[in-house]
Amino acid sequence: MEKIPINIVCEDDCSEATIKKIIAMRSDLEIGTIYKKRGRNYIQENINFFNEVAEVTPYIVFSDLDFDTCAPNLIRTWLRKEKHNNLLFRIAVPEVEAWLIADTQNFSRYFEVPKQEIRQDVELLYDAKKYLFHIIGKHCKKDIQTDILPKGTSTVGKGYNKRMLIYISRYWNPMKAKENSDSLDRCINRVLEFSPSIE
Repeated sequence: MEKIPINIVCEDDCSEATIKKIIAMRSDLEIGTIYKKRGRNYIQENINFFNEVAEVTPYIVFSDLDFDTCAPNLIRTWLRKEKHNNLLFRIAVPEVEAWLIADTQNFSRYFEVPKQEIRQDVELLYDAKKYLFHIIGKHCKKDIQTDILPKGTSTVGKGYNKRMLIYISRYWNPMKAKENSDSLDRCINRVLEFSPSIE
């Protein structure tokens, strides 16, 4: 069976690994070009371009809600035209770290944080990354804290991506995580239902 290529637009390495793991649930899709590391503003500025070129090649655009109040409103605000059928535009509420924390069992196992100390209502977190730093700083071993927690003017620790990418690839279970995240549940459903039209 010939696989359908799908391009990815995302904010960073963790977002890329997360969305790749979800796409891997489909045996008929393969990853095409990846656009990342340019941040949320780049996605906002170029979403309408990606919507247009999706007519030729399917795209999944993945962004954090961050401090906006509503994902549907954000999508309506960013898109100037009706969304093309070949474009999946998904928003993590409030950000991708919430999806990663939502698998409380495996998050607990990998980071050695007591499961009962991990919030399940992740979509109510105002700042999911800040909450992740809080529980890492409170419960984890020194080497994990050194890798994860930011110092000085940095936004994350020097080993943040390495630690998180190992967690995503080897431990994180999106089917478990979606039980605590409606936005993740909807994303998985849209990916599984995705039926692009390719000429």
